[in-house]
Amino acid sequence: MLKFITRKNYFKRLLALLCMIGLLFYLVFIFNSRLGDVENFRPYHLQAYAFELKNLKTYDKTPENLQQNAISVPVLLYHGIIDKPDGSNVTLSNFIEQMKAMKEMGYQTVSLSDFNEFIKGEKQIPDKSFLITFDDGRRDSFYPVDPVLKTLGYRAVIFSIGKPIADNNVAHLSGNELKRLISTGRWEVGSHSYNSHDNQTINGSGETDHALSNYLWLPDKQRLENIAEYEARVANDLIYSKYYLQKITGRSIVGFAFPFNDYGQESKNNKKAQDIILQTAQNTFSLGFYQANPANGGTFNYPIRDSFMIKRINILPDWNKDKLIQTIKASEAKNFPYSNDYSKTGEWIMTRARFNVENTMMILGSNVDNTGSTAFLDGAAWWKNYTISANLNWVKGSNFFLLARYKDDSSYLSCNYSNERVRVEQRTNNETEVLTEAKGQFLQPGKDINVSMKVNNNEAVCLVNNIPVATNSGIDPSLKEGSIGFKTWDATAGNSEIEIKNVSSKEIK
Repeated sequence: MLKFITRKNYFKRLLALLCMIGLLFYLVFIFNSRLGDVENFRPYHLQAYAFELKNLKTYDKTPENLQQNAISVPVLLYHGIIDKPDGSNVTLSNFIEQMKAMKEMGYQTVSLSDFNEFIKGEKQIPDKSFLITFDDGRRDSFYPVDPVLKTLGYRAVIFSIGKPIADNNVAHLSGNELKRLISTGRWEVGSHSYNSHDNQTINGSGETDHALSNYLWLPDKQRLENIAEYEARVANDLIYSKYYLQKITGRSIVGFAFPFNDYGQESKNNKKAQDIILQTAQNTFSLGFYQANPANGGTFNYPIRDSFMIKRINILPDWNKDKLIQTIKASEAKNFPYSNDYSKTGEWIMTRARFNVENTMMILGSNVDNTGSTAFLDGAAWWKNYTISANLNWVKGSNFFLLARYKDDSSYLSCNYSNERVRVEQRTNNETEVLTEAKGQFLQPGKDINVSMKVNNNEAVCLVNNIPVATNSGIDPSLKEGSIGFKTWDATAGNSEIEIKNVSSKEIK
């Protein structure tokens, strides 16, 4: 009986020991998984794409474009890279095809520091350089992507949020994983705020909105933050996010991606938010990243001294490689001479109202609920001295415009044509100034109208049938380069339209 009890206790102890060993192995497995072994860890079913990864070309040949200097640089924006479509993120199969397409077009990634020096006008980088960026610091931005980067010789930037790291949020990369990410030599880290990537209460009724750009409700004081409290919170968040990530990675954090693409322009209750956020961000970081939109000008980034705001192309979940190729090719820097043959879709970007191509004509006009429309040529932001010429049908409306040195909807030169006068105008900081006015019936609405505009150094000239009718030499220094475009206007909604039969531009040397 005693032997049986002893034997029984022995088996109990052995079973307990085996359970403890099993638990230990499980904890080690979980710990190693959390650290993230990029070569072996497969939480996102990379095996399903093993064939695509295995058959990616190594592209050992140096692209010919490395012998040339970049004029402009695109920046791509992704979030998670996932197995199956979810309506919000790009699938791994699409991402692989997109990266292959970029490689086959000759595009090479550059470091964030080289890009920073390029954009400030301090350094030349090779033609067809680009950046790949990921927001939020998610695990599914790193693990599925890194093998693709490794195979293609690419690198990327991930913008991490500080609070999820501190909270050990399993959907986000931990501090140890960020260190592992850095150690690959393929990744750089930027800030996406510390604790401002969420919605918080912005009034006493419990409404929530973007934390960074709004005054927050203080429940203990039953009021909104005042301006001093708001400024201190924004500064503390941005500065601490930089310090926190630098402490983890041991690297300088130079880039900041605005949460929700909101740098104050979407604030619900703080008219000063944009000025405060941009000033604080610029005082803290070298570069601020946001999503490009038509009203802010072209898609790529050009060297501008003291530049801070960097545009990114938001890659939507339904984009395939063809959509990306079309976007990149349409937005690449254009050279002189330029003429539109209407076969290159996407080169012209509408910023408001209506723009389409029909019957070998570009049609630009207002909708029933607005008074005008604007469109510009993407990829021409670097043009300086040139002529824009157009043959068009003036269908309706009191005014149409040729635009030159267009930066965005708030800054450009224009020839303003009406049936009573022609004006040279300039628009800076959303304010329009008439530089020169020539009165007379130079034009009437009708077909086959020939108009031109010349910009050469400090002079702008408006022409009708190649005859100068208005000239001015008082151009604002901020308008020394920019794209070409068209604009329509009429006081009555829905009553402006032109049909552009052809447009061309050539350099003035």
